[in-house]
Amino acid sequence: MSAFTIAHTCAEQHPLHLLGRMANRHGLIAGATGTGKTVTLRKLAESFSNAGVPVFLADAKGDLSGLIHPGTADGIVGERMAQLGLGDDYLQGFPVRFWDVYGETGIPLRLSIDAISGGSTLLLARILDLTEAQERALAVVLRVARDHDWELVDLRDLRSMVTYVADNAALYQRTYGNVSAATIGAIQGRLLLLENEGADRFFGEPTLDLQHWLEVRHGKGTINILNAEKLLLRAPRIYGAFLIWFLTRLFTTLPECGDLPLPKLVLFFDEAHLLFKNPSPALPERIESTVRLIRSKGVGVCFVSQNPRDLPEAVLDQLGNRVQHALRAFSANALKNVEAAARTFRPNPTLNTVQALTEMGKGEALVSCLDDDGIPRPVQRAFIMPPQSRLTPLTAAERDKQFRTDPLYPAYRDTIERPTAYAALQALAAEKEAEKAAAATAQNTVAVIILDAHNPPAASTMPAAPEPVAATPTLEQSAPLTLIPGQNHPLATTRLNLQLRWPDAPQFQPDYSIYLVGADGKVGSDADIVFYNQPQTPNGAVRLGNDNITIDLAAVPAATQALHIAASIDDNAPYRNFGSLGDALLSVADENSHTAPLHIPLAASVGGENTALVFAQIYRRDGQWKIRAIGQGYRDGLLKLCEHYGVAV
Repeated sequence: MSAFTIAHTCAEQHPLHLLGRMANRHGLIAGATGTGKTVTLRKLAESFSNAGVPVFLADAKGDLSGLIHPGTADGIVGERMAQLGLGDDYLQGFPVRFWDVYGETGIPLRLSIDAISGGSTLLLARILDLTEAQERALAVVLRVARDHDWELVDLRDLRSMVTYVADNAALYQRTYGNVSAATIGAIQGRLLLLENEGADRFFGEPTLDLQHWLEVRHGKGTINILNAEKLLLRAPRIYGAFLIWFLTRLFTTLPECGDLPLPKLVLFFDEAHLLFKNPSPALPERIESTVRLIRSKGVGVCFVSQNPRDLPEAVLDQLGNRVQHALRAFSANALKNVEAAARTFRPNPTLNTVQALTEMGKGEALVSCLDDDGIPRPVQRAFIMPPQSRLTPLTAAERDKQFRTDPLYPAYRDTIERPTAYAALQALAAEKEAEKAAAATAQNTVAVIILDAHNPPAASTMPAAPEPVAATPTLEQSAPLTLIPGQNHPLATTRLNLQLRWPDAPQFQPDYSIYLVGADGKVGSDADIVFYNQPQTPNGAVRLGNDNITIDLAAVPAATQALHIAASIDDNAPYRNFGSLGDALLSVADENSHTAPLHIPLAASVGGENTALVFAQIYRRDGQWKIRAIGQGYRDGLLKLCEHYGVAV
């Protein structure tokens, strides 16, 4: 059975253990400022990492980066090591990965608007600090975007959608309810404040892949450190909302596993009171239920805060492993807090818990962990084990070098620019302007005819009557349909033939690749990619020919939510990038009739310096297949495409 020695009793020097199989019953580290909470957090993180368990922790003060290097046997660490008979071999460093919302001290951490909302206003309303009426208006905005298949990735997308709904409020009023100009103005103001806090760096793509936080290196779990110093100072609501999203996302994606000998992942949420500050009524309920249920997914959560009373009772009741450092009591109310904290422990008849809480020194704590039956052990006053890693933080230069040389850094370094709601709304506005211009031209022509009515022109010079506007064509109709990046259209056939060509370079043949992705936007296995070394899926639903791609949508596995159509340029090709090939054209036709192709043109400027391009996405929506023009480029060819879609290379 795995057990971690986290402390020794002050009197008899007996070791106190946290059982690995009880780590998913969650925990609490509490205590006043300067009493040693961070050292306890560090020691627990080291213990889990040593056992091969990945760890996530938020670094609220910027003093945890030294986890990457071995510590030194001096100061209070040296004293405690000598007291416990620990040699120099006790000291060691750990695999660490640094993250930062602002991208200044770690790998950039981003989430798309759609990812954090998940179709709900709960977290976005919290981040924006909206009233109930404003949250209802935001719900309308999200619903309109979803109904039009307009993806919301960054703040620009959300701002443009809010403006669009305001401009078309009368159109949506009967379906979704009234949206007032004052409410929309208030939301736009909140978005501006959020952008000033730096949220424009947080919202975007690539969205965090949670599998990257479950890595084990050389037998040790990777410790993922989120630098939360600036985030807590400038945008505490984003910090709290991210932690809630993270917890919820883990619960919805990880499979059920019950109680394991060791957890799959352990999370340390510092400044935990921010999760429950000024929440909407539904938010504490979500946190409480997620914390209660996520243990069955093999995830342990440890909340770190100054006082246990910072957390709701319903959450506090679920925290079985507890380390309580000293509390200060300089007033009657503070003494009540001390007494309340003492009552949360299983009593020890040999220990005055209230007295111990007010007189413990740095590095001392009251410790109570669950036994093998899940019952809290009697509380003990103990010395916390000294950390094995370096207490001194990395210098700015050391940290910068560390995260910029991380193998994951290239995958998250640059934001992905692709057509989303903003581009779709720009195209819609341009289309309306063109319609207005055409209508104005037609009106002027009619006016000339009326003025010259006494001397009418010959019949041959009379302008032709305007033709009726045709219905939007489908693949079964004769007229081709053109989609620009960001636009989508339903598919009327399930058997498709796709061809990609460059009129200025007719002999060029790119390396096609098709990715069958799930709801997370990643492939499930290597069998879900079709390219030159694997020209078809196992069941033949997607086949790669010499110059075309055939797809039988009826045979696409149910787990596949979308197919991404891409092309890349080999290093040995005569063309160095897609921009040098000129304009491109993707044609999508019915495989049987080959009539009425749907066209997706991409200008040479879209290709630019890129050596890989995603041209289109064929996706399921409400039981129907649709196609969306994409135009998303990468500079590292097929390798970058594989990394983006989760293919191990």
